[in-house]
Amino acid sequence: MPIEAARVWPLPWGGWLALDAAGTLRSYDEGGRPTAYHWSDRRLGAPDAVDASQPLRVVLFFRDWQQVVWLDRTLTVVGSLSFAEAGWTDVAAVAAAPDKGLWCYLPWQRRLVLVGADGRLRREGPPLDLVLAKVPRRVRWLQRHEGRLFLAAAEAVYVFDDFGQYVTRLDFPKGASEVQVVGPWLVCRQAGSIVWQHLNDPLRRRTMPLPETEGLRQMWWQAGRLYLLGQRGVTVWELAE
Repeated sequence: MPIEAARVWPLPWGGWLALDAAGTLRSYDEGGRPTAYHWSDRRLGAPDAVDASQPLRVVLFFRDWQQVVWLDRTLTVVGSLSFAEAGWTDVAAVAAAPDKGLWCYLPWQRRLVLVGADGRLRREGPPLDLVLAKVPRRVRWLQRHEGRLFLAAAEAVYVFDDFGQYVTRLDFPKGASEVQVVGPWLVCRQAGSIVWQHLNDPLRRRTMPLPETEGLRQMWWQAGRLYLLGQRGVTVWELAE
């Protein structure tokens, strides 16, 4: 699939979104064919994060602008939120939640908060410095998965319950990239290999070589298949158990 993209995000209803070098977000079907849907806003530039985990809405987060934009399945804007106007400062990462909510990580307040689409507080977790010796300042992403929250920092993923309460820390291998949560596994790329680490049993690990590494920019799973974004565009692999 010769797709020119800087980043790709799978969609829960099938297919994926691809962000090109010009900052345009485009929709592709499961066969890698472009649909008629795309989104671009030159005022905001390219989003820092895209959360397509909810079935009807896509969340775009622009950290420098401290703004969120909601899109529907046709990539039409259906809402937006300015954190500054809502009274929030230095939101470092967001994750989509049910009922149009947003989990937000606030490093300077050292906590997770759940806000509504209007920016009003719905729920907040306790200060993390009460339970962590070192509170993460710089984070990679925040993801909500099966009723838990996963906050990826430089060296580990911090796990919280759906009330923002800290649960545990999962260290991933040194030099790991493309860290993501897939089913019951924390998955990452380490050099030319894929490493699986079970969420409930960190000592339970699996490692396998990547089928393709040249020019590899991204990997992700969807419907039991491994997708790789590299020099040839997107390649799809069936993985044997």
